[in-house]
Amino acid sequence: TLAQQLDGAFGREPKPFSIV
Repeated sequence: TLAQQLDGAFGREPKPFSIV
């Protein structure tokens, strides 16, 4: 889900969020 992607992006990667 978007929430999981956002959480993963903010929690591990420097980029804001990944949709694809």
